[in-house]
Amino acid sequence: MYTEIIHPYITSEKEIGGGRPIIAGTRTRVSNIIAYYKLGLSPEEVAREFPHLTLSHVHDAISYYYEHQEEIDREIDEESEEQHKEADQLPTGVLLKRFMKLWFSLSNVDMKNRLEFLNSWK
Repeated sequence: MYTEIIHPYITSEKEIGGGRPIIAGTRTRVSNIIAYYKLGLSPEEVAREFPHLTLSHVHDAISYYYEHQEEIDREIDEESEEQHKEADQLPTGVLLKRFMKLWFSLSNVDMKNRLEFLNSWK
């Protein structure tokens, strides 16, 4: 017998995020939360990165992810590819293009880590 799992904090609306799963009442996509989680942040740390969300929101997003892992992973990969394509279209030098690709790959990393990244380029 199959029991349907209900996710009280997850919804999707075409007008918000193109119909991709989001936290109800926000514009925060499940894939954004999962990107942080996949970087190794604990649910508590993820909740601190998204102060408008509760720990219950984060746990529901993680639960939803494990039930729809292929869909969410594909969404994360597509977003990353789009960011890399945008970097390729910039009319800049090769070094700056490489920097932009690296910067976009850190788009789901907190500002402290971005600053550490910038300092490493000195």
